[in-house]
Amino acid sequence: MPTVPKKLFLVVIYRKPGELGDFLDELDTLLSSIPEHDCPTMVLGDMNIHLDNPSSSGFLSLMSSFDLKLVQSPPTHKAGKALDLIFTRNCAIDTISVTPLHLSDHYFIHFSTTLQG
Repeated sequence: MPTVPKKLFLVVIYRKPGELGDFLDELDTLLSSIPEHDCPTMVLGDMNIHLDNPSSSGFLSLMSSFDLKLVQSPPTHKAGKALDLIFTRNCAIDTISVTPLHLSDHYFIHFSTTLQG
């Protein structure tokens, strides 16, 4: 059976630690530029946002407004936090695991995905 190529929008972000500043406005502009709402989309990276902090609510609301869902993962940082985040729309993460790296305070994240649509 022939396979049909799938399109995936992949957005990789690094946000330096500290105040959010203009980050949410810039992220809103970036996510608004993705032309196809039905196309599988992943937004992932080192966001340096502590989701257990009340100040993260604006970030989570923004991601939700684009129908991007947070993938639950084990801690991705040696301090036991999940600072490296994965959000998806129209795709599913089938498996996810993390591996400590002795050269970094962040862990290696390995996952597999199934594209929908």
